[in-house]
Amino acid sequence: MPEIRHQSLNICVGMTQGQIGAMLQQVLHKVLHDEGIKRDVVTLVSHFVVAEDDPDFALSSAWPCCR
Repeated sequence: MPEIRHQSLNICVGMTQGQIGAMLQQVLHKVLHDEGIKRDVVTLVSHFVVAEDDPDFALSSAWPCCR
């Protein structure tokens, strides 16, 4: 079995944001289409910087792949 490489937390969070955004985008697009509303729907993934010494991030509850 091939080794599964760890990914950084920012990559895991970005993947999660993108997946949730894509699901919401598809559902919203379908609802608008079904209602006869012709509007574009987009997904936006954002980034932000957190201080390395921020105590709120001392104990990560992230997925094991993000350690």
